[in-house]
Amino acid sequence: SRTLYVSGWDHAIHRLRLDEHATSYVREATFIGHDHAVEAMIVDGLSLISCSYDGTIRKWNLDGVEGGGPSLTLHASKLPIRRLAAGRKLGTAVAAGYDGRIIEFRTTDLEVLNEWEITP
Repeated sequence: SRTLYVSGWDHAIHRLRLDEHATSYVREATFIGHDHAVEAMIVDGLSLISCSYDGTIRKWNLDGVEGGGPSLTLHASKLPIRRLAAGRKLGTAVAAGYDGRIIEFRTTDLEVLNEWEITP
């Protein structure tokens, strides 16, 4: 793919596309909605799921969208969420944060399916 999603401390996600000469990336869209740094992202079909230091998990529709805000938000923790990965089952993802929990959720509606405590 010639598309790249990047994020960081500016609280936004940027969609970049490789130019026609394949020499540089050009910003195509910006997705704004997190209140703190975006830590991780996964693409799930026509959606992008992100997690942030603001303790939220957000879903962004990518189908024809030229940036904008999230379509769904899960307030998962009062502490930062640092990791995000595809789940064990199709259509699920897992996230882990500083609160010592791992949550599994559905990517379609961000409904929490399971929670586990991380023990040292």
